[in-house]
Amino acid sequence: MRTIKKSSCFIIGHEGVGDHINMNGAVRYLSKIYDKVVIVTGKHSYNTLKIMYRDNTNIEFYRNGSNENNIS
Repeated sequence: MRTIKKSSCFIIGHEGVGDHINMNGAVRYLSKIYDKVVIVTGKHSYNTLKIMYRDNTNIEFYRNGSNENNIS
């Protein structure tokens, strides 16, 4: 039987807090499949997301250092 190795998942979505709230269920689902889920976020959403996911140690954050919606 082949074993699938878990790895990391990066989530890059829209930067609005409402968009992150809509993705809450999907992020939590992915955190059960992957060892680590990393959400890319701007400065303005970081603190809110830290509170939203404080109960899940598989979810981490990457701050892009910008308040703009463009992460490139």
